[in-house]
Amino acid sequence: MKKQEQTQRLILNIESKDSAKQVLDFYLANKRDFEKVEPTRPINFYTLAYHSLTLSMEEAEILNKKHLRYHIYLKEQPEEIIGTLCFSNIRKAPFYSATLGYKIDKRYRRLGIAKEAIAFCLNKMKSEYGLHRIECRVLPDNVASIALLRSLGFFEEGIEREGVEIDGTLRDHLRFAKLLNEKEV
Repeated sequence: MKKQEQTQRLILNIESKDSAKQVLDFYLANKRDFEKVEPTRPINFYTLAYHSLTLSMEEAEILNKKHLRYHIYLKEQPEEIIGTLCFSNIRKAPFYSATLGYKIDKRYRRLGIAKEAIAFCLNKMKSEYGLHRIECRVLPDNVASIALLRSLGFFEEGIEREGVEIDGTLRDHLRFAKLLNEKEV
């Protein structure tokens, strides 16, 4: 398992607990924006201890190919995390699927960063993980994410009613999926 991948403009790193401070800084800088669209966080989420433990636990899951999270950096700015991309719930036979999640720092949105990182990783999920289907949930009013997913060949499957708790309220989400054998990204 390579801990670092590169695309045309990006560095994708699998971080260890040694990067907990950088990860925490990324979340703190984007707290207000992320909390509008992300699941309700545990009370200790914005602590160094939380991110250190989470990164340690993710390492084991990554080694077992059950989870994959990259932290995204610009090649021209390799010291600052500008986003994350995660494949969770990685399941082999008979499902061959995973759930995609991503977030980009507010200062770097609408620059094609998420699209570049996701496209690279979709190919990786197919070739290295043998997956067939990638799923993603999006709030119905998140127009930018819906457009991004459609541009990558995801299709809308329907509404998941009250599927995710956000800011203490269960919210409906649109469910999207992409079959990796349909069209190259």
